[in-house]
Parts: sequence; structure tokens; C-alpha cells
Amino acid sequence: MTSRFTRCLPTLLLFASAFGTAQNQEIPPNIPGQMIDIGGYRLHINCTGKGSPAVILENGLGDNYADWALVQPKVAEFTRVCSYDRAYDGFSDAGPIPVTMHQEVYELHQLLHAARIRGPYILAGHSFGGILARLYASTYPADIAGLVFIDSTHEDVRMGDTMFRERAKGMPVPAPQTMKSSPPLPFTPEEQKLVDQVMKRRQEQAKQPVDPSMAHLPPDVLNLDRWARAHPKLPSTAKGLQEIWLAEEFQQMHNERANKQYLFGNIPIVVLGARRANPGDFSERQAQLEDMANFSHNSRLFVDQESSHHIQWDNPSLVIRSIRDVFVAAKKHSLLVGQPQTK
Repeated sequence: MTSRFTRCLPTLLLFASAFGTAQNQEIPPNIPGQMIDIGGYRLHINCTGKGSPAVILENGLGDNYADWALVQPKVAEFTRVCSYDRAYDGFSDAGPIPVTMHQEVYELHQLLHAARIRGPYILAGHSFGGILARLYASTYPADIAGLVFIDSTHEDVRMGDTMFRERAKGMPVPAPQTMKSSPPLPFTPEEQKLVDQVMKRRQEQAKQPVDPSMAHLPPDVLNLDRWARAHPKLPSTAKGLQEIWLAEEFQQMHNERANKQYLFGNIPIVVLGARRANPGDFSERQAQLEDMANFSHNSRLFVDQESSHHIQWDNPSLVIRSIRDVFVAAKKHSLLVGQPQTK
């Protein structure tokens, strides 16, 4: 499977393996939303609209809340909707180490409670955010009213010729940490040199023309996105590379599933796939999408033939309609009805 997860992960891990948390003293621009303390560090969250169940938007790997600029305003017309930045991403602070999927799911749970956003929620996850939404649903099942998987990562994702989870060695995944139990560590002088190099490279990249796939985003959102990408924060790897724990967690999710269908009973689930993000033979990716649709008795799968990996940029109406359909089904405790709109 070719996705932003597989494209971004090696680069992010290369940087992360070389140094710890980038601390930058520049003042960020004004951003919408709030900075919420969840125990000595703050996560950025931006909520709009009113109603329940609330929709929580989960970003892909290396992305930030700005990804949802074309989706959030429309979802806010029928319910409360929140985009946010995970620790180390976007405008959020650095958090405890090591960074694992379980850590990130725990932090989202803490954030929602600290922000007084009542569940149950509809989680809409893009790419790596999709598999995080799945783990959240498994960890906190009472919190979930529905799920939308937007070209989501599957635990059978490949890195090269093998499945990424096959790198797992059966090590136990660390329990979620706090700033008291496992705070970020300071840089060594050698690490600081590498940090300075990466900061310079990122800032130069931020001056380049915008990626054509992001051209539909509003100018103010693009400016915020550029700033966030030019000021990266990366976790210390003193307690293990994120790559190590991801492989273990993917394998753990595979083992726990044990070929069970209907992992989440009959909660409404919509699975969206992006054909252009997976050129060539689509059979393996199709099987992954169908597997995700089998997480519930009450699901729907749709493959957008024209969208790239970021369906929320290329075809936001499809994502909005899918979230609304899950919202209506969750609200009425009913089956999903209708078909999603295409371009």
C-alpha cells in the first residue's frame, strides 16, 4: 500500500532517531481554539458548532489540525466538531516519551475530558489517524458512537516488500506515561547541531510553493500550516524509536483481532478509500478496506476513484456526507442509509 503513512514514516523516524525534542523560542501566530493542559503540557484543540454526538477529527502522521479546514465548518453546521494537534504536532507541546499509539490515545482521552467535551464521540480518522481512532475505540468503547475511516492505515500496511508489523519482536508496549514519570530529555550538544540543521531545512521548505494538493485550503490556514511545519517538535528516542513501538502495536492489534468480524458490534462505520493514492494493483488495499468495513454489522465502504490520499482536500463533500451519515445513524441508533456523494 502506498500512502502518506508509508511516505512520511521513514523521514520522520530518521529525524527522530537522530535527536530529541526541538525547542523553538519563536512565538507562533494566533491560532483558533484553545491550549488545554493535560498534566504539565498542553494540546491544541479547536472546537466549533453545537450538538452531540461530537465529532473528533484525527490527523494523519505528520499532519495538523489545519487539514480539516474544508470539512470542519460544514460539520459544525449540524454538531460540535473538534480538530486538534497531538503532542509534538502542529501547535501542541512536547509530551512524555516514548511516543506510542497507546500514549496518543491516552492523551486524546485526557484532552477531551479536560476540555469538557462529553462522549460518546464520532471519531473521523485520516490515514494514521484512522488506526488511532480504531485503537481509541478498542481502548474506550463506551466513548464511541461511530467511526469514519478516511483512507485509513491498516495494521497490514507494507514497508517495502514486507508488512510493517512483521518487524515486531514481541516486546511489551510501554504503558502511557506522564510528564512526571517520563518527561522529554534535553539535547546533547551533538543532537542540538542536528536539530539546528533540520530547523533550517524545514524553514527553507516552508518557503517553497504550496503542494498542489493543498491548493484548495484557505490562505490563512496555509500560513498556519507552513509555520507549524517549519517549527517541528520531535520526541526523544532515549526510550525507544517510535518505529519500534508502532510495529509492536500493529502486531498486537492484529493478534487481538484474531480474525474476528464485527469488532465494534453494530456502531455505524463508513470506510473511504482513495484509488489515486494506490496506483497499480488495488487488490491488497481493497482487502484492507473491506476488512475495516467488517468492524461492524452497520458499515459502508466507498472507494473514491479520483481522490488522492487526502480525500478531505480533494473531495471534502464526500467526507462531510460520510460524517453526517454516521452522525444521523448514531443519533437515531439506526442503520446507515443512502450512498455517499461523489464529485
